[in-house]
Amino acid sequence: SIDREWLEMTTSEGAQVRKKLPFILNGAFFIEVLISQNIEASIRSSMSSAELALDEARNNLRSRGFHLNALGASDTEFLSSLLLEFHEHSYPDGATWTKLHDLIKDGTEENMRAIVPFLKKWIDRSEAKLGMYDLSRRILLAIAFRHTGQKQKAVEVSEVVNEHGKYPNDQGCIAILCTTRAASLMDIAESGSSSPCEILARARKSLNRANAIRSSEEVMKTYIRMKILDQRYGC
Repeated sequence: SIDREWLEMTTSEGAQVRKKLPFILNGAFFIEVLISQNIEASIRSSMSSAELALDEARNNLRSRGFHLNALGASDTEFLSSLLLEFHEHSYPDGATWTKLHDLIKDGTEENMRAIVPFLKKWIDRSEAKLGMYDLSRRILLAIAFRHTGQKQKAVEVSEVVNEHGKYPNDQGCIAILCTTRAASLMDIAESGSSSPCEILARARKSLNRANAIRSSEEVMKTYIRMKILDQRYGC
């Protein structure tokens, strides 16, 4: 049963036993190659078309470095089809992009790391088409960089907010990217920088800009964190 993730076997003594698939996949015992192939063929022949599609989607994501524990079946199929559809050309947009954004930003560090090469590729394509910086996609890349420990890269990706006139005037995106930029700079200041106050000053400038556009709960939380860091480093 693929849904329940167990395999029912008959031992040489005729006893029926069930083992969870991870038990088998983790190498808990050895199976002869021919028997293993027969088991795999038997499993696949018993699978419905929906189960086969889900299995293919899981294999696709695993091969690209994604961890599936945090993904449900529908999210697995959505993400796999997205990577296949936009692998060679174009990029996800509209509601598809919004769904991807929410899935990744609330996801695991492993999946953020795995999506980064695709985000870079999609940003290049989008910005080539727009002729301007694509802030909405840069937000997700900055988030992914920040939460995978690549804080300097998060700052570099968000640097474009200082290049006025080179991106669409989407105030909401500007505010979010400025907030993410401020948080990334604060991470750097807190990680043993030799000039934390200078970095915090840059973070404050970015956060003030975000707050001037739209005061939000996230902005307020970031201000509270900044106050704590200012006091810690005597800024």
